[in-house]
Amino acid sequence: MKKNIIYLASTLLLSFSGCNNDYLEYFPKTELTEETAFVTYENFKTYTWGLYSIFQNSVMRQYLQPDAAVNTIVEGDVYANYLYNSNSTNTQHNNWQWDNITSTMNVDDSWNFDYIRRVNIMLRNIDESEMNETDKEHWRSVGLFFRAYRYYDLLARYGGVPWLEDVVSDEDEDILYGKRAPRDEVAGNILRDLQYAEKYIKENGEGVNTNTINRDCVRALLSRFCLFEGTWRKYHVLGDSETYFSECERVSKLLIEAYPSIATNYVDLWSSDNLSGFPGVILYKQFENDLIMTTFPRAERGGSQKYGMHARTVGRYLCQDGKPISTSNLYKGKGADATVNDEFYNRDHRLYWRCIPPYRTNKTNGNPVTEDNKDSWWTEGMNEKDRYFIDYMNKINDADHQFPLHTWQPQFLSRVPMIQTSPNSWGPMRNYGGYYFYMFYIGYHNEDYAQIGMARSRDGITKWERSSLNPIIAPEEEGFDCEACYKPFAIYRDGRWMLWYNGRKGNLEQIALVTHEGYDFEF
Repeated sequence: MKKNIIYLASTLLLSFSGCNNDYLEYFPKTELTEETAFVTYENFKTYTWGLYSIFQNSVMRQYLQPDAAVNTIVEGDVYANYLYNSNSTNTQHNNWQWDNITSTMNVDDSWNFDYIRRVNIMLRNIDESEMNETDKEHWRSVGLFFRAYRYYDLLARYGGVPWLEDVVSDEDEDILYGKRAPRDEVAGNILRDLQYAEKYIKENGEGVNTNTINRDCVRALLSRFCLFEGTWRKYHVLGDSETYFSECERVSKLLIEAYPSIATNYVDLWSSDNLSGFPGVILYKQFENDLIMTTFPRAERGGSQKYGMHARTVGRYLCQDGKPISTSNLYKGKGADATVNDEFYNRDHRLYWRCIPPYRTNKTNGNPVTEDNKDSWWTEGMNEKDRYFIDYMNKINDADHQFPLHTWQPQFLSRVPMIQTSPNSWGPMRNYGGYYFYMFYIGYHNEDYAQIGMARSRDGITKWERSSLNPIIAPEEEGFDCEACYKPFAIYRDGRWMLWYNGRKGNLEQIALVTHEGYDFEF
């Protein structure tokens, strides 16, 4: 009975309303719709505030959190072996390189065009708004900037991707299920949109010192994108690289003229509460309530977030003469006797702010350093080379930037820098940045007499040199290993080497463990 009443009521409603359905066209009076949201200048200004989220969203943000289920710029650097993540709860040691990625894994949410749709909704409503032509062109330029910014990220990740010039509906199946646009088309469209934005955007955005997207922001993105795309095209032999290089050069010169000086202290850019008025800063994130700019320095400098520098990243920093380590006469990390200390001599000061230079403390317990014990804690028995960097950093610091304290707590590390050269192996293992690869091998005196030796190499492939202590393990007369010592396996941990090997006497084979205090093997 109840079902029949509802059915009849619905029928009556439809019959009475069949002649006049204008009420279906009414818009909510308490909510904005696309038809009512894009009318005035202020409407567009309000809408675009939400687009600034791209600078810290779940795909491209810079916030550090080891256990966060998001992919960040930092994670990208981990995958590329520029940083490492020592968090034992995840396996983000360059999963791509180590074939840990499967077709069923949801690696990240970067293949997402929601943001582009948001921009395109704004763009398609500009012409019908009540704004004058100058304002229309300004907001169109702002929209094109944000769309280009997102497409630049997609291009860098995937190459060719679907290009969405307008809002896509459910009926646009040819687009929804279409192929990727070629890389040439995507890159060309990004360049076109940014050049348009540079021409028509208001020079100062929403006004002087408003910290909004302006002409210099567009030029900065143009410079970065064109350098990226031009370089990619040159080294992948795609052609047309000069188009992008020349555009990069043009806008870069304009930016250098507009910003002839930069912040005098590099670390200020990463740890200041407010970047307003900093020389060379074009756009910055503004905080309230004295929040710090970022946790990036604390993560890299102190390892508090279990992120750290990779040796290859250290090697990318210039020397103090502005030259790379491969050509600079100031670089001391070359040669068979080079140490991690030598790696850091005469380097660009920006390296010191991102990765604390080497030193080893006299840490005898896990207690934090205090005013009463700090001198003996890190000076007694300190190597002269280690002490050099502490004194040097104090020379270039000021009252607000004290080395070598953590940026988040008054505690020294027992040894810095925390540099890793390959997944699950803590330095000092040399690649090209200042360390060695070590090899334990078998040397046969004859077929019944095997010994264990040790050698090291800069690249792990060529120019191996033997330790002067070889053989480091030899058969002991009348011992369990009197006939052969072989099958070595070694690790270095907590200041000592541990090596397991097989010892043979007659038909009896046993496993032994030997240790060596300290890192050096007298090469």
